[in-house]
Amino acid sequence: MKVLFISSEIFPFAKSGGLGDVAASLPKALANYCDITSIMPLYTKIDTKKHNIIPTGLSFDFVVANIHYYFEVYQSQNILFLKDHNNLFNRSEMYGDFEDNDIRFGIFSYAVLEYIKASGLHYDILHINDWQSALIATLAKEHYFLSGKVVFTIHNLAYQGIFSKDSIDRLALKWDYFTPAVMEYHDNINLLKSAIAQSDIVTTVSPTYAKEIQTHQFGCDLENFITDNSYKLEGILNGIDYDEFSPNIDNNILYKYDSGNIEAKKANKRVLLEALFLHDENKPLFIFIGRFTAQKGIDQIIAALHILQYMPINIAILGSGEENYNHLLASLSGKYDNVSITIGYDEALARKLYASGDFLYMPSLYEPCGLNQMIAMRYGTIPIVREVGGLKDSVVDINQANQSQTPKGWGVTFQNSDAHAIIDATQRALALYENEDRYLECVKYDMNFDYSWHSSAKAYLELYHKLSSGWLPQRMIPTFEIPSGYSIDTLKTIAVNPKTLYTYWEVTPSLVEKYQTNYSDLKLKAFADGICIEETSLYDGNGNYYFYHEIDFKKVWTKIGFYTADGTFTTILSSNYFIAPNSKIIYAENIIWRNLDTDALLHKKFIFSHKYFYESQEYFSSGMLAKQHQRMEQSLKTFDASSTHNISKGAKS
Repeated sequence: MKVLFISSEIFPFAKSGGLGDVAASLPKALANYCDITSIMPLYTKIDTKKHNIIPTGLSFDFVVANIHYYFEVYQSQNILFLKDHNNLFNRSEMYGDFEDNDIRFGIFSYAVLEYIKASGLHYDILHINDWQSALIATLAKEHYFLSGKVVFTIHNLAYQGIFSKDSIDRLALKWDYFTPAVMEYHDNINLLKSAIAQSDIVTTVSPTYAKEIQTHQFGCDLENFITDNSYKLEGILNGIDYDEFSPNIDNNILYKYDSGNIEAKKANKRVLLEALFLHDENKPLFIFIGRFTAQKGIDQIIAALHILQYMPINIAILGSGEENYNHLLASLSGKYDNVSITIGYDEALARKLYASGDFLYMPSLYEPCGLNQMIAMRYGTIPIVREVGGLKDSVVDINQANQSQTPKGWGVTFQNSDAHAIIDATQRALALYENEDRYLECVKYDMNFDYSWHSSAKAYLELYHKLSSGWLPQRMIPTFEIPSGYSIDTLKTIAVNPKTLYTYWEVTPSLVEKYQTNYSDLKLKAFADGICIEETSLYDGNGNYYFYHEIDFKKVWTKIGFYTADGTFTTILSSNYFIAPNSKIIYAENIIWRNLDTDALLHKKFIFSHKYFYESQEYFSSGMLAKQHQRMEQSLKTFDASSTHNISKGAKS
């Protein structure tokens, strides 16, 4: 089985974050089980001599939107580099805020597929990563017609590759893709979204993060879309490369050690404290290593410092990031006697911190996976983490270690994202440190725990094998028993996902006669916790009503009725909806069925996704539902004419 692993960065050639580490270590682990090649852009900043990157002799050219592009292929061991001759990757930064980033990485995606064509090689799996290579999912299937399956990994949902819709022409894409089902996003294009739609499997870097990104808190405005596509979403926890991160072979540290020689870690600590002008090696050393961004919880750490300064601890902070944080932390440097702050990133110093620290702060607001906590535990530094994403999947609070259903490293965990939570966790860590036997037990347990890629690589390999054998994930559509004892009048509802509801009502003449009102007088209302959130009378003239609303709550009431002359709303039919605990399914209560034979087909569409709603019309056009389908089409035209929300075009992400 041949795999092509595509990434915009691979350590040590180029790295901006965790993607670079994963793109280096995961293919290395997979190489033990399959034929895998990695490919990335050849940025001009990469030192080709240092890394022995040499030309392969293969080159190719192609035209996109009337612009000619020329690439050469370079190689270093099993990693390929694409060198462009259009100044796409001759920039001061890998990504930056360049106006042509859509072209830069869109053309990189084209170039990867042109390389496959020029090389004459067949790859069973194309594994793409983040928005920079996301367009490959669409191009591979729709432009190049490759038979290989596409795996897309989301490393950080916050970065989505959002560009003006003009990019469709700039990248010679079909306007057919500019729909909510593929890449349309608030009248722009979203490359990450397109890869979710077009890939055969979507993975993210921890099981908890796979669940979190289906929620409003962590979904970055794509939670509904991801929920719709959750049938092909899997979370696989990252690992670390033991050849790179092991204190017994790390040449960056002065005294090498393992779990049987913890005294050497204390020796490293003494040397580091002196270098950082910190005092008293008997105090526990708390470290922070990472980017200075809100995501990493740096605001909370800064807010906690004026309490932590009075505790019997030392703190060492290393990192860089957004300028406001760089300036703020620089201004705090030297303010506290027990706090050392180093602005910038120094890999050798980071290793020394891991090898000297007693505890590691990771109070992230969200953390797709996180590698620092794994590296820290490998070096015998106990992590203090917020229970989110991969932190929750890899660390359990030491006081609850025996209750964990899955094996994890031991640490100190907390839930709230504020300074008080960090201060409280620090106090608990201090108590652990003072209990020397329990502290050393935790250190040794963490050092001996397996954080390698061994099990995660096998999980990816299993996916590869299943896909290459013809297996594809199938969208699950729940079925329901039709309640007995219900009247023959109709109340039908089509539920899409936890935050969007499409309701279809068919009003029978018997209802109108019973309440002595006209079809056109009937109204629809929706209530959330007793508050009317929307009302409408989208009537198509044939006894059908179509109603759309978005919900962000646990329960919604929908009612059909009419207003009398005095303004009173009289309800004819109503229904209650509850969001399921797994946030994927909406259950309906008090459904009133009219005709079981007809509804048996419609029943299949009781719950489905956006994509099914406006791409899979077969249920509506089947048998006795043909007339209902025609009515819906006519109703959609009526909506367009009146500039009312069109459910086939306006579904939000």
